[in-house]
Amino acid sequence: MGISILVHAGRLVDPADLAQPRTSHAGCLAEVGRRYPEAMIIEGHIGGDWEWTLQVLRDTLPGIYLDTSGSVIDSGMIERWVREQGVERVLFATDMTIEGGVGKILGAELEEG
Repeated sequence: MGISILVHAGRLVDPADLAQPRTSHAGCLAEVGRRYPEAMIIEGHIGGDWEWTLQVLRDTLPGIYLDTSGSVIDSGMIERWVREQGVERVLFATDMTIEGGVGKILGAELEEG
């Protein structure tokens, strides 16, 4: 239909989080991407456990995008996503303060291009 699908996602690693057993994560999105390669799927919040998410999505179809929202602000996170996934697969988003969302991008060591 030509519309994107935004999915709230995150890998549950804390035992307290396991009360949400149906939470989507990168593995779920990779499977949907393989089944529907024409779909534009956006994983919200860079998946929380972003290093695991990057590993899972590394070889997936180009129809899966990530947004920069969420409370994770690890140093080097945005740079590594852009380097490994390409800038065209990373979308700006924020679900916290706008300053935090913008700061995450401004603080990233990215080259203009």
